Amino acid sequence: MAFLAKGKKADLVNVCEELGENVPPNSRVPDIKHIILESKNFNEEAVRIMLDRIIGERLEEAEAERQQLEHELSGNDLNVKLSSKRLEREAEQQRLEVKLSSDDLNVKLRLSSAN
Repeated sequence: MAFLAKGKKADLVNVCEELGENVPPNSRVPDIKHIILESKNFNEEAVRIMLDRIIGERLEEAEAERQQLEHELSGNDLNVKLSSKRLEREAEQQRLEVKLSSDDLNVKLRLSSAN
């Protein structure tokens, strides 16, 4: 049954569970394939369809997770850009306040020396 080769171990375990078979935790892939083939509920076409569905669901979940992570990362990138802009504005504001204080001090010094 070559079609069983396209599934990962977790996929094959899911097939076993859907067939009503128990899989020992330390089972290897060949053991799991044997459990499937020897199952009293084994029907090649039904198992083929079942495995295709299980693999498709796993791939869809992986894609959804990838998109979610990508969305979160793009949001984080936006937050970093906004924080960077905010810090730049704060630095510019402080620079202007220092310049204003310096200019104010120069005016006061000129006024006091003129008197």
